[in-house]
Amino acid sequence: SDGTLIAVGAWESPEDSVRHISLTLLSATGDVLWSKKYDAPIAGAHEFGHSVISTPDGGYLVVGATTIAPENVFPPVNGAVSIKTDPSGNLQWRNLHDEAHFNDLYCAFAWPNGDGYLLGGHQGYGAGEDTQLRFLNSSGAERWTTVWEYGTRSRLKGIFSKPNSDNLLLCGRTELVGSVWGGYYVAETLSNGDTLWVRHFDTNWSELGWASPFGPPQPALPMGAAMTSDGTLYVATPGSTVGTGLDVVTQFAVFSSEGEVLLQKAFGEQGDEIYALQIAPDNNLVLAGRTGSNSGLAMKVTPSGTVLWRKTFGTVGANNVFYSTAVAPDGSCFFAGSSTDHSGFGIDQWLVKTNSSGVLAAPENEGADFTAEIFPNPTSGYFNISFWEKTPKHITIFNAIGQAIERRDTPARTEVFGLPGKGVFFVEAVFLGGRTAILRVVAQ
Repeated sequence: SDGTLIAVGAWESPEDSVRHISLTLLSATGDVLWSKKYDAPIAGAHEFGHSVISTPDGGYLVVGATTIAPENVFPPVNGAVSIKTDPSGNLQWRNLHDEAHFNDLYCAFAWPNGDGYLLGGHQGYGAGEDTQLRFLNSSGAERWTTVWEYGTRSRLKGIFSKPNSDNLLLCGRTELVGSVWGGYYVAETLSNGDTLWVRHFDTNWSELGWASPFGPPQPALPMGAAMTSDGTLYVATPGSTVGTGLDVVTQFAVFSSEGEVLLQKAFGEQGDEIYALQIAPDNNLVLAGRTGSNSGLAMKVTPSGTVLWRKTFGTVGANNVFYSTAVAPDGSCFFAGSSTDHSGFGIDQWLVKTNSSGVLAAPENEGADFTAEIFPNPTSGYFNISFWEKTPKHITIFNAIGQAIERRDTPARTEVFGLPGKGVFFVEAVFLGGRTAILRVVAQ
């Protein structure tokens, strides 16, 4: 409500290539207000944050996956993890859930009265994967867990409170028993997790490889869902129109709160994958994902599935994807994901802002040269950073584990910094309008 954005994902250490869950608060112009990385309790374990929600006390709840054993120990089995922070991102509690099984968590829901949290994901591996729902109290203690066989490879992606009821509406991806291709399900449960009904829908499409428990956790499932105040549920997921699994487009469906199918249709282009869906202030729907050519995909459609606009972002030949979207009260749209457009050193976290028509929001000083240069690099202790045209609002130096070691506000065109020792360091320069440049420097 204050216009800030909270983003969760993973940050890979350049020193040991271990992935840590990262949580970042950004302004509406893309400025990083703070960023946190959380170390796994098991040395060498990879972690990935799939989803984050705001909590009634103003903090944040993150759910995702961790490798219970380090990658150099076979098998590095994935487990489910939840992390609760205060409003500044400081860790309050952390859980590793049911480490005896293969687990992952993709979504979370906070009871408005502050009674606790519901966490959704899967338990098991391969054909034995089942949907799981966990209830934690506000202190993070687990009260109960329910597991359902909603088809094979069943994974929960969305949890919603049914209007005028204590019941829950759930949706997730699954593979149908006896079907070569995948599908999805919609279900209603009591507040204790007991199932009242479940509906299955075949999309004639399945991921080329479900996330394996024998490696680092991967990003979340391709499926977006959102619910209106009257209980109308919108679902968008990849699907094949002719059952080959090859001509992948977006399958779009609308359901009543009782699971009645109000609309089903397909739109988009071959290869589209939708990962997120949000309802805009004008009651239209904003979708985020990627194209078959690995560009970031943004779309806006009407409640009846008519495409109002379709935009793609990212350099051709790079690997770009939007995993989430958010819509501001003025209708402007935010799309977040990962990109290799600028990755001299790996995959970058990526944030794009458009207006309500999908037009890229023009940053302040558009057309200006934001080029920065570091020299000498490598360095024996001191280095210069020089800006060609525009100087930033501030410069921050980070060590290899993401700790800020020095910040300078309103710097000059050329600044000299000293480094506290040997290793890899990162220089972040933030300009007016939210433009950010990150450069690497090596101290030998």
